[in-house]
Formats: sequence, structure tokens, C-alpha cells
Amino acid sequence: MKQGISTLLTVFVVMFIGIFLVAVMQSQFLLAVYRGQSGADRVVSGYKAESAVYDIVAKFLGGYPQAFAFPFSTSKTLDDGTTLTVEGVTEGMGQKLLVTADREYAMTRLEMSRGVREVQTLPVEAQVVLALDCSARMDEQADPTCVTGCGKRIVEEKNGTLQFINSVISRPVNARFKLGVAVFRVGAAWLIEPTYDMNAVKDAVHDGLRQDTASSPACQSLSGEPGEVSLGSGLSFSLESLKDSAGEGMAQAVVLVSGEQTNSRIPYDPCPPSVLCTGAGCRPAALEMLKCTAADDADSKNTGYLGVRGQKVSLYAVGVGGGTETEEEMMLRLYANKYFHTANATVLPRLLQEVFGLEVNRVATMKIRKVVPVIIP
Repeated sequence: MKQGISTLLTVFVVMFIGIFLVAVMQSQFLLAVYRGQSGADRVVSGYKAESAVYDIVAKFLGGYPQAFAFPFSTSKTLDDGTTLTVEGVTEGMGQKLLVTADREYAMTRLEMSRGVREVQTLPVEAQVVLALDCSARMDEQADPTCVTGCGKRIVEEKNGTLQFINSVISRPVNARFKLGVAVFRVGAAWLIEPTYDMNAVKDAVHDGLRQDTASSPACQSLSGEPGEVSLGSGLSFSLESLKDSAGEGMAQAVVLVSGEQTNSRIPYDPCPPSVLCTGAGCRPAALEMLKCTAADDADSKNTGYLGVRGQKVSLYAVGVGGGTETEEEMMLRLYANKYFHTANATVLPRLLQEVFGLEVNRVATMKIRKVVPVIIP
């Protein structure tokens, strides 16, 4: 009897141990399965997160100015059940992007930081001075091939100026234009001072320029005889008018329209010798003043010469002359940002329209100043 009971207890103990061992093996197996599932889910959730936020991360690291409005938080459930959360936080002068992909058994968290400086939209203003030749050179025939009923260069100078004004009125860029018109012979003066009122500029040009220089009110008060002219005077007058308003977000330009002749100069200390002279004997001094006022003060065209024009002030020169290149033309071609030459003044409206296009493109590039962010490791 006792032996039977011992045998039965032994069997129960062995069965209990066996059941325990089986349970242990099953738990290890299930744990392995769960671990595998967790590892697989971690891969899946990471992949899904990467796919879903790729565009966000690219914009963040690329520093797109309008991509985010910090701080922000957004959440989305993906097709596989992964909950995707994207948070943008500001820390001092830095920004941090937190991306969390969460699902059963697994969670992936991405964190990116960058140091930023202010991204600004600059108010852009364009200030342009048109400097128009009022010398006897503009009384010459506009079209050399014309036989009868021929107009003079000053008429086309007027038409080109009006075309320029109309282009400003219908400008395709979001910027304010301030336009002034100067006239010059030996001395220079305003036909109309710089203004935002383009209709006032049009009226001044209509009233001030006529069929010839003798009948044009704009040319009557200028110093010098009709055959005497100083391109340097026209340039220096225009450049001086822009100095007080120069600054960031300001696109400035001078457009010089001339008969490509200079034989006089006025006293102007920045361009020695600062003397007043006219006539044939004054030509070397007149050319030196033209060179001094046309070249910029940073030698941006690598000519080896420093002038007085601010580097940020663009110079567009439009010359009406003969077929032989003059010293004036060579200088302007060398130092101006862009030079146009024509023997036929009837194309002046088209040339001035092209000048306006060049200045509009320059203004457009100044509209946005974006500083590329610095990624914090």
C-alpha cells in the first residue's frame, strides 16, 4: 500500500515538472514571437514614418521660408495603423522637428534641429533717373536714311522716355518705382524731380520736350551753348541725387541718353581737375570727367580704374551716333552695366524698353532675402 502511494506521488511530481517545462518552453517561444513581431513592427513603422514625413523633413532641412509656422503639432493615422505625430517647437534661436511613429509593439522617434536667422521679405523700391541730352546733337536727323518729313533725335528721345514711363506704370513686379528726369548740356537740371507719380512725369516730358532743342522749354535754362555738352555733368548730377536715398532694399539706376559727344565739363571735386571749361581744348578734361562718373567705385568690371559711381547704382547708357566708334562710346561700353548704340534714333523707344526690362529683372532678384539655415549636429 505504501509502495503504491509512493509510486503515485512520483508520477504526479514527474507530470508537474513536465508541465512546468512545457510551459517554460511555450513562454520562451511566445516571447520570441512577440520580440520578432516587435522588431518587424519597428522596421515597418520606421519605414512608414520615413515615407510619410520625407517631404516635411526635406522642407525643414532645406529651410523653405513658408513651409512651417512654428510652433505647430499635427497627427495622422497611416493605412497600417501607425499613428504619426509631427511637432515643431522653438528653442531660443533654434527650431526643432519631432517626428513620432507609434504602433503596437514599436515606436520610432526622429528628432532634427537647426539654428535659424530671420528670413525677411524686403520692401523693394526702384529709383531711376533718366538723364537726357539737350545739346545740338539731338537736333540732328533721327533716321539717317530719311529723305522728307524727317524728325529729329530729340523727338525720338521724348518718345523713348514716354515708352519707359508707360512700362513703369504697367510694371509686372511688386515694387515701387520712383522716377526722375534730368536734362543736361554743359550744366544739368531737373525736368522733373524723382516722384512716384508717373502721370506727373509724363506731363513734364510732354510739356518740356518739343520738336527741337530751341523750342523745348526743358533745354532753355541750361548753361552752355547748343553745341557744348558734358556727359559727365549729366552723370554727376544724376548720381548725386541718388546718394541720400541709397540703402538696403533699394535698386538705383541712371539711364543716360546722349548723342555720344562730350566737349565740356563743370567743376566737380570728386573728379579732378575740378574746372569749368568748354570747347575743343576742353575735350581731354571732359573725357576724364565722363570716365570718372561712369566707372564704379569698386572696379567691378576689372578695368583697373576706380570711379565715383556707387557699385550698387546701375548705369545704362544709350548712345545715338555715327558708324565710327568714338572715345565716348568706348568709355561707356567699358564702364556702364549695359551700353546700347544706334545710328538710328527711331529705335530709342525699343532700346529704352529693353533697359526697363533689365532693371525690372534686377529689382525682382532683390524681393526676397533668404538665409540658409545652419543644421545643428
